Order: sequence, then structure tokens, then C-alpha cells
Amino acid sequence: MRAGTKEWRGFSTLKKDVEKALEPPFPGVIEVTQGHGGYANVLVVSTALNKLPEQQQQAAVWRVLHDQLGEKAQRVSYVIAYGTDELR
Repeated sequence: MRAGTKEWRGFSTLKKDVEKALEPPFPGVIEVTQGHGGYANVLVVSTALNKLPEQQQQAAVWRVLHDQLGEKAQRVSYVIAYGTDELR
């Protein structure tokens, strides 16, 4: 969290839940930051996303979030997803 920003009630729990949901299927980098209104912004960089088109990368991450978090997934503002092969 950036200095001077307020942590919204429940964001710490949301962050942990998102990380717990995404770490098994997407080994690599998972960064969850607080966005506007306490919503989560999510960055995923994983070999599990290699060779998938961008829309399929996004869909894969969102599918896991919805399956694992249910309605709580609505507290995620956006997901940025990359395969490690895109960063070379």
C-alpha cells in the first residue's frame, strides 16, 4: 500500500483470498494491490498462461477467481495476466 493511502476495511482479507485462490493454478508472480474504493487490482505472471491468447489468459484467471471466491470476486476491479514467454 502506498504511503498516505487508507486501507479499506476488508482489503487485507480480500488480498489473502485472491492470492490463495490464484497461487496453485498460476505459479509465478501474483501481485494484489488496493484500487479505488478498496477493490483489488491483480497482476498475474505465470508459465501456466504461456502460449494462450490474451483473452484466454484473462478468462482463465477470472474463471478461477469466480470459482474460488464466488461473489467476492466482484471486489476485483481488474486483472492483468501474462505468460512468462511474453516478457522475454
